[in-house]
Order: sequence, then structure tokens, then C-alpha cells
Amino acid sequence: MSQATLTLSRLPTELWYHSFTFLNKNDLRHLCLVSKDFLPEGRRLLYRDVALKGSIGMMLWTEMILSSDVHPPLVRSVTLPTRANLTGYYIRALTRCLSMLPRLTALNIKHAMTVDSTNAYLVPEMLEGCSSCLVAFHHDLADIGLNHSLFSPSGFYSTHAGIERLYLANTRIQDFLPAHLEEKIPPNILPRLLTLHIENLEILRAFRAKPIRRLRISETVFLTPSDIEKLGLILDSFRNTLSSLCIKFSSPISPSEETSTLAEVMEMLVMCAPKLSHLYIFGDVPELISGMHSDAPRFSSSLRALSNLTCLVFGISRLHRQHACLSTDSVLPETLVDHLFMWSDKLQEVTIGCFSPVKASSSSLFGRNSASFVRSSAGGVDRVSLCQVDCTLTEDAWATA
Repeated sequence: MSQATLTLSRLPTELWYHSFTFLNKNDLRHLCLVSKDFLPEGRRLLYRDVALKGSIGMMLWTEMILSSDVHPPLVRSVTLPTRANLTGYYIRALTRCLSMLPRLTALNIKHAMTVDSTNAYLVPEMLEGCSSCLVAFHHDLADIGLNHSLFSPSGFYSTHAGIERLYLANTRIQDFLPAHLEEKIPPNILPRLLTLHIENLEILRAFRAKPIRRLRISETVFLTPSDIEKLGLILDSFRNTLSSLCIKFSSPISPSEETSTLAEVMEMLVMCAPKLSHLYIFGDVPELISGMHSDAPRFSSSLRALSNLTCLVFGISRLHRQHACLSTDSVLPETLVDHLFMWSDKLQEVTIGCFSPVKASSSSLFGRNSASFVRSSAGGVDRVSLCQVDCTLTEDAWATA
């Protein structure tokens, strides 16, 4: 029998298209030059998520989009750089470019300067022309005037009512909202907002009327009675919708200050966020090291009361873990996990480990002294790969948990 040459065109595309997703863009670009069979899928992946870096990269990409009918429909996500030296011509060109992306669903702006900065290039018109398909918006905008313009009756948020995921890096509510909106954002602005990632609890009060399901708070909350009470009052506004919460705690700055326990935090969540299914707690929580011996009854009671909770993640800072290793009260993660699964029969996944705040935006948050466990079908507990847990904390995966 003769040896026939098997070409890619005769193979089901599923056999080799999937492998493209594991290639870096340079390798994928070279593959597209090898065979026209690679071109459709390769081009789709190359231009799907665009992260622009610097002035030259932005100008070249802008010119390519404006001169092509093929590339604009392929773009789903765009990240604009922190700063770029753009002339008036290229600022106008970038504005036209963003308006030519009919399927753009995510826009990320790493642009923390004000309009008076030397390298500032962002103008309100640039955003208002974006696709109506936009569902995710991330920005570090520090310019008060630009932020406030987004909330005008015909501004960006009013014309992009489909936004479901919002990340705000602002530090003060005055920088984000006009004064008349600081207490409550009107119903016609961001009516479909489901996922919110903020860096300041103060901003959260403006979203009280929104159907927030997933909330990620980057600001550290101190384990004091006053801070826990403040957090509870804010979370109570979302008690009927909130299903996923990611938050970071820290011990009080002053040793003389009264300290709240993790059991008290859980009791607050039972009252203010009873529908939680995913809970991520990071920071310095002493009870995780000692196994919660002193507060086990209160903690277990609260854990059972959160009847929808299926996923629980504890991330302890490396420094706190190092100090805890010297303590005689520390327990193994396996021991604590056994208790957690025993206390709640609804719980399906538990992760306990060390994390680094520096790597909070990377693909891996946890270190070597970390472990993840799932409840097996036989009723026992199985240990699983940590990469399965790390991926749940990346921005896209967490936002759809």
C-alpha cells in the first residue's frame, strides 16, 4: 500500500486548533507563515487579545486596524498602555480605531496619570465610541474630570449599559464619582453589573443598588470590631445577590487594639452575605495556623449556616506563615481541612496555602507550602493539583465563578 501524504486539511480541525491555545504568539505567528491551513485559527488567536506596550506598538497596531477589513472583527480584548507619547493625529486615529472594533468585549486601561501629565493621551471621546458589546471595563484613571465625564447623561457608562465586569483602581470616591452620585449610582447606569473589583471600600457604597454577585476587595480590612462592622454594613446591601467574595484581612496596627477573630468574621458573613458559594480570604489570620481550637464551635456553626458555600480558599502571607512555623500551636493543613469538611457537608473544595501580595496579578498566587483538597465521591478527601486553584483566582476565571 502506498504511503499517502496526510495534509492538515484532511484532519478534523479540533485535533490541531486546540493545541494553538498553548503556543506563545511568536510561535503562532511563525506557524501561520508555514501553511495557509493554520491561518484562520492562528489569526483569530493572534488578534483576539491585544496588549499594547508603548507608543510605537500602539501606533503600528492603530494603523493596521484602520487599514484592514479582516482584523477589526477578530479583536475581543484591548489593553492600552500606561503612557504613550502620541501626537494629536494618533490620538484621533486611536479614537477611530476603538470605534471600529465591533466585537470588543473587554477594555483595560493601565493609565494612572491625569490629563496634565506629559504622556497623557486619553480623552472621553475615545471611550464613548467603543463597541456596545463591551462587558468588561478595567481602568486606573486618576483624572477627576475624565472620570466624572464617564457618568454624564450621554457619557460612557450610560451608552454601555451591557457592562457586567468592572475593575476600579481609584483610591478616593471623589476621584471616581461626581458629588451628586457619591451615595448611589442611578439605575440607568451600569444596570447589569455583576462583578466588581475595587481597591477602596469607600467606593462600594455607590453600588448598593446594583445586582453584584462577585465582589473582590483589594483594600486590606483590619481585624478590629469597628472594621468588621463597617464591612458587614456594606455587604448587607448585596445580601440577596452576592455569591462570591474575595477579601484580605490584617491584624490591627496597634498591639493594644482589640482584635476580632475569624469566627466573628464568619458570623458577620452569615448575617450579611448568606448566599455565598465561593469565599476567598487572604492575609494574616492567626486561627488558620492554630487550627481554630479556641473558636471552633462558633466557626463551625457559621460554616454550616452558609449552606450554599462550596469553595473555601485561605491564603496566608509568607511572612505570617514563617512566624507561625515557630509557634507550638500550628497544625498541618490536612488536619484543618478534615475539620472543615466535617463541619460542613456542603463544602466541596478547600485550599490553604501561602501567597505573595507581589504576585497577586500573576498566574500563580500560592507557594510550595500550599495544598488544595476536594471532597471525593466516596465521602473522603482527595488532594489535587494547586494549578487548578491558582487558575480560579485569575481575573477572568474569578469573574465568572
